[in-house]
Amino acid sequence: MPLATGRWSTTPVVSRDDLVGSWRLDDETIEFAADGTFKLKTRGPGTWDLNRWNLFLSSKTGSAEEWRVIEVDGAPALVRNWRDMDLSSSDPYFERVPPAHRLPDDLVQLEVGGLVRHRAYG
Repeated sequence: MPLATGRWSTTPVVSRDDLVGSWRLDDETIEFAADGTFKLKTRGPGTWDLNRWNLFLSSKTGSAEEWRVIEVDGAPALVRNWRDMDLSSSDPYFERVPPAHRLPDDLVQLEVGGLVRHRAYG
């Protein structure tokens, strides 16, 4: 989604926990783990750190990048080349990939006659 179409902030309040998980931009995905590691298909694995809204990525090969956490329509987003971004244009950004829907461990999903039913166990 272009930045120009939403409400955005370049200085959101964000924590490390807000970044843990998968983020996607087109066909590129980056995954941040709680232990400070990341996986990015085009760069390989590395480590990450957050200082306010500045996101620092270091690969095992020694290369480093500084990304920016911004907020678009109330949700965090990640910008790779933030020093060159034009907030009035259609600069792309990484959006969080929603976690797969998972039922609590004590529920079982059953499909009966085309209807989905949940039954609690435990």
